[in-house]
Amino acid sequence: MNMRLQSSSQGGGLKFAAYIREHLRDSGWQVVDHLDDDDVDVIWNLNVTYSFAYTFYRALLYKSSHPDTVIVMRCADSGLQRRGQAMTRLMRSCVKHSDHVVFNSEWLRGFVDPQGTTPSSIILNGADKRRYASPPAERARGKKLRIVTHHWSANPLKGHDVYQALDRKLDEESFRERFEFTYIGNYPAGIEYRNARLIPVLTGDELVEELRQHDVYLTASEHEAGGMHFIEGLCCGLPLLYRESGGTPEYAAECGVGFRAQTFLESLDRMDVEYETHRKNALAHDYDAAEMAASYERLFADLMQRRDEFRPSAWKRSWAYTGWLRSMDKAYPLLRLSYDLPAMLKSRLS
Repeated sequence: MNMRLQSSSQGGGLKFAAYIREHLRDSGWQVVDHLDDDDVDVIWNLNVTYSFAYTFYRALLYKSSHPDTVIVMRCADSGLQRRGQAMTRLMRSCVKHSDHVVFNSEWLRGFVDPQGTTPSSIILNGADKRRYASPPAERARGKKLRIVTHHWSANPLKGHDVYQALDRKLDEESFRERFEFTYIGNYPAGIEYRNARLIPVLTGDELVEELRQHDVYLTASEHEAGGMHFIEGLCCGLPLLYRESGGTPEYAAECGVGFRAQTFLESLDRMDVEYETHRKNALAHDYDAAEMAASYERLFADLMQRRDEFRPSAWKRSWAYTGWLRSMDKAYPLLRLSYDLPAMLKSRLS
């Protein structure tokens, strides 16, 4: 797979990669993060923009000289939360040139590949249930509704318009008597929270323990293909108060109350009134990383059995095509610069 894992990184994509690598190795698969060997059966592209071990063009080059290799892409990001549209264009190009694509929501498949140009599957995200074995805490009758969210990324589109609105509403004493709000993790520079309880990034058991001290998990993230953060909240037994954006409703529709920015307070009131019903529904849902990983394992085995269907054409093994791939591979730092440049300029000008 083309992602190098870093012990200091805790974003959803890296958590996914760490879990799936462990699962596959435990199941007898050999998993590497390079293309130096001559016997790679499946090239699994998890990331095409950052934290990658090799570029997508290098993967295509490998396949041109190893025609039995199957290229699978996991598409888990629309690019709409990113800088400009460069990432979206790159994702669509990579989807087009893959043998099979796995999306983590139907919404994302419709956005990235609306014409269905590449064979694809939907495999929903899951969390490592080994961390969530103990029963969740129950809400104390008559107590405040304790709301929590957490984000590794400081991207403003993670929902800070709604989180800020909630923080301002907590200026009102009557509102503070009913609700409290905890924000765990990073948030954009220049944003101030006066009333929220702010906690630095937590990971592992510390994060689980803190989430369990709350009653409701709030996610206001926009254009989320299938985020891990709210799945972690759900695995702690917390019903979801979720923004109806991106692929989130596919996960959350039966586990809580949805809202749009203009209906947030109304939906919050509904959650408060109907809490026990939504909590029971949340406890009945199970997004299990073990089943998610098993689905990928079954997919890889099936694709390997059908590898003859994916052998490259004569054109894709020609010197002209492979020469173009080598040029693109070498030029990739410039493509990355086009991806990073808008944010770099914004940072310099602010």
